[in-house]
Amino acid sequence: MQSAIRRALLLAIFIVITPARADEAAAAPVALPKRLSGDAPEFPPTARRWNIEGTVMVKVRIDTRGRVEHSEVIQSPADVLSEAALRVLPSWRFTKPVAPVEGTVNFPFWLTGGGYAFDTKIRTMTYAPQRRADISRDVAEGWSSVRLMIDQSGTVTERYLLKSSSVEFVTATNAIVDTLRFAPAAPGAAYEGISPVAVNAFTIRVMGSQARVEQAEGKL
Repeated sequence: MQSAIRRALLLAIFIVITPARADEAAAAPVALPKRLSGDAPEFPPTARRWNIEGTVMVKVRIDTRGRVEHSEVIQSPADVLSEAALRVLPSWRFTKPVAPVEGTVNFPFWLTGGGYAFDTKIRTMTYAPQRRADISRDVAEGWSSVRLMIDQSGTVTERYLLKSSSVEFVTATNAIVDTLRFAPAAPGAAYEGISPVAVNAFTIRVMGSQARVEQAEGKL
């Protein structure tokens, strides 16, 4: 297997500040607090292993002490990246605004610098449930985003949940993944130094009587 290690870089952090209250929107422009200090998030090893990248958008409220008093993720490709972004915000310090202000902070997480260790080409799925009744247990409605490692024989060896619509749907996700079947890797396939284990991305949905599994290459 190719020994090159994929280096993870966190790109620039973009900060956009908006007024704290709706009634302030028509008032004079609010001065942009300058970020004085604070840690940058580390790229999570789990995200690197599962080839997860993208931008996390966080809404923050900066108090008159120049500290982040509230933060909320409003857009993210995966919970593991959201957690990395939120973890550093308590350490951030801004110039002190006259009044509390709210804004958004974008944290771009991108993997660069070398090949990914696993194959990301779509592995042929030979079976997936299409009806709720096809699943062995009663499951909740909802959706989830999950990644699977599929070996040469077509067996799912590992799974990783990126996001889910609810805690209850995690159980549904695992039940559905247990039913999935994949064709073996083509004999004699050339993997050019990468692992023959494939990492594929899946979106799973259960709505009403229907179940749906959508498959994509293992990269967002």
